Amino acid sequence: MSWLEPLRQRLDALLLKRVPFRPALRRDLARYFIGDAQAFSEVLEVGRQQTGDAPLRAFDAALARHGGQLSFSQTGEDLIVDYIFRVLGITRPTYLDLGAFDPWALSNTARLYLRGSRGVNIEPNPEQFQHFLRSRPDDQNLNVGIAAAAGTLTYHVLDAATLNTFSRTEAERCVREEGHRILKELPIPVLTLTEVLAKHCGGVCPDFLSVDIEGLDQLVVATLAAQAAKPKVVCIETISYSRGGQGRKDEALVQALRACGYLPFADTNINTIFVLESLWRGGAGATGHT
Repeated sequence: MSWLEPLRQRLDALLLKRVPFRPALRRDLARYFIGDAQAFSEVLEVGRQQTGDAPLRAFDAALARHGGQLSFSQTGEDLIVDYIFRVLGITRPTYLDLGAFDPWALSNTARLYLRGSRGVNIEPNPEQFQHFLRSRPDDQNLNVGIAAAAGTLTYHVLDAATLNTFSRTEAERCVREEGHRILKELPIPVLTLTEVLAKHCGGVCPDFLSVDIEGLDQLVVATLAAQAAKPKVVCIETISYSRGGQGRKDEALVQALRACGYLPFADTNINTIFVLESLWRGGAGATGHT
């Protein structure tokens, strides 16, 4: 992108070096700053003097003065998730991001990371995974997939990286119905969700679970149903992919999560965000907090 390097240089000129971010993180964040010089100055002047999540709060404050909030998700899911946790009084929720894809673009956990939360990112695509090593070093990052049993499975790489999947059925549907191509197939190690929880989450479910694993979502929900302690909030893709906007809502998936005790809190058409109903009805959510 021709505008990106000059933008990075201008950020450095505006004292970005004095904001406590790693250089790689600084470069990545450059893509998300708005181009208004006044907003740049406001963000950097506040962030320069503060620690913790203050830079993100400064971003939000400056953006709010210019009519927006900082979101990394596809359709604002991270702002909804952030709202739920603020109402519940959880300031540093842990997370598990299944099918994380990218540290920032289309990410439901990037905003949490910048607020000081930490978690586990699962990304089977070897090329995409490298971005996590560089830009999310304080997380646990695993270059594996999720499956019913541990081992190695064929990973279908499509001409749209967001559609990559271990499901041959889903890959063929994307080719047959949506006109995509399978570019290659890779052997990728896989773990069960139970193994991930045991080895990388201290044996317990995190506060937030983000799921986008192209055709294998029911497998995750089945594992959740067997867990005594469940994530407080779940964001999961609940519509089939369609280039023409003709995707079908997976009502069976929604009902399965309801059966696990979840309340559908919000729906962005692509994703549905669930919160444990007992937690929401019996806690801060019952007050109608805004």
